[in-house]
Parts: sequence; structure tokens; C-alpha cells
Amino acid sequence: MAMMDKVKKLAGKAAGFEKYAALDDWQKRLDEARRVYEPELVDIARWEELYLGSRQIERGANARTGLVKDASNIRNITFELIESQVDSELPLPKVSPMREAHEGNARAIESALRADLDRLPFEYLNDEQERTT
Repeated sequence: MAMMDKVKKLAGKAAGFEKYAALDDWQKRLDEARRVYEPELVDIARWEELYLGSRQIERGANARTGLVKDASNIRNITFELIESQVDSELPLPKVSPMREAHEGNARAIESALRADLDRLPFEYLNDEQERTT
């Protein structure tokens, strides 16, 4: 009996090491994914900065000095371009029955969908998704 206990104990330790090895493997994968994704985060931060607007003017291609100066007036064209394309209107649901006998069921489904549109904050969610896109 003591021999079986020792075998079980050793098997448990081996299983524990396998768990730690799997955890270590997944940690390495996570670190690699974060390293690869880092340049994307820098781009996203730059895009956010462009959307919010800035007074800074970066030097042009023909500039002799590397100075960055502030603009006297601002027109955030990035913001305006994005906002002009946002359409927050949601179409009303339309259900077409396959048979005339199901016309009442189709109207009931449309009614239920309209009630859900009124109850839930779909305008806000759609607006947010439009801007993200």
C-alpha cells in the first residue's frame, strides 16, 4: 500500500509540473502577443490624438528646422470628416411572412422588436459603433 501511495504522490507532482509548464507556455504566448501588438497601440494613440485635435503643427518636408509650433487657429478636419459620416438612425424592423396565414405572427414579431428598440439603449450603442468603424 505504501508503494501505491508513493506512486500516486509522484504522479501528482508530475501532473503539477505539467500544469506549471502549460502556464509558462501560455505566459510566453501572452508576452509575445503584447510585444507584437505594441506598435498598434502606438498607432491607436496617434489616431485618438488626431480625432481629439491638437494645436501643434509638425515641421513640413521642406522645413529647415525641426521646430514644432502651435497653430493660431484650429479646424479639426479629422473630427469633422468622421462626424459627418456618422449616421445614428436605426431602421425599423420589417418581418415578411412566408405565408399569408402567418401575417399576424409577423406583425407581433415586429411589435416585439420595436418594443426592444425602445427599451434598450440601441441609439447610443449604434452611435458608438458608427464612430468606431
